[in-house]
Amino acid sequence: MGRPRPARRADRSVQARSLFPGPGGTLVIMIGIAAALVTATPATLNRDLAAARGGDVVRLAPGKYSDLVVQNKRWSPAVTIDAREADVTTVKIYSSDGIKLVGGVLRPLPSGPLWQPAVLVMKSQNIDFQDSIFAGTERSGRGLMVRESTNVSVSGATFQYLHTGVQFLDSTGGGVSQSRFKLMRSDGINIAASHKITVDRIECSDFAPVEPDHPDCVQLWSIKGKPPTSDIVIKDSKAIGAMQGFTGFNPNDGGYDRITVTGNLVRSSYPQGIALYKARDSLISGNEVDTLPGSKWRTRIRADPETRVSKNREGAHK
Repeated sequence: MGRPRPARRADRSVQARSLFPGPGGTLVIMIGIAAALVTATPATLNRDLAAARGGDVVRLAPGKYSDLVVQNKRWSPAVTIDAREADVTTVKIYSSDGIKLVGGVLRPLPSGPLWQPAVLVMKSQNIDFQDSIFAGTERSGRGLMVRESTNVSVSGATFQYLHTGVQFLDSTGGGVSQSRFKLMRSDGINIAASHKITVDRIECSDFAPVEPDHPDCVQLWSIKGKPPTSDIVIKDSKAIGAMQGFTGFNPNDGGYDRITVTGNLVRSSYPQGIALYKARDSLISGNEVDTLPGSKWRTRIRADPETRVSKNREGAHK
């Protein structure tokens, strides 16, 4: 007989045991099914994800993957996709709940249109991306597009060589933290017709705009006919280089409600370092805005009377 082949999937018959106090001080043994650890390959990935149960870890073996798709899955606790040794072209998550994707290089199609994302999250909730690299080519494609979703978060990520890094549209909750945006053609983060999103400790630098693009580190907008973008927090972040910093334009599309921009640093060659127009019950405070040497315009903080502006510093135009 040959040697037995190792199982690719952890045996679900392995049981997890926990001790809990019972009546009269006795100990009760609670027995449950342990989560599985699955090692997926490019040939088995989507099949393994379809079979996963809450709490499972699906580890991507080293290699190149394409078209990772999760659709109509509800996992609690979340399923973890460990992509730390993988290079993945396009991820699509539709109508799903409870996914954590860790690591990996995530790419849009190299020959796709400017709007095509490396990762699309659509009508989903509780989706978390940690420590991933979203990488385009020739500054085309988007990194992450979030549409009609709830609680989609990104942390510890790098976005590079893309048209735009992250787009939230018609979404609520979540945000982006401790992430870097570099060598972008247009914007770092767009937040449109969305609510309760936090941008925290990000850095935008080394942007390379192409006319007629006017890049922003973070840009907000509202859409006529929909509730105004609201309850957005942008804090402790940096925008350095050829870009506008943290902005909300298009006041005639509904304005904004409760936007907070605090503790940020902008060093720019563009005129609008921080700008909010028709932002009701909003705050711009504790920010530093400097104009880069040799710039055509002075970089300023601009806001309508609806926004409280206090304790900021604007550098001189040299």
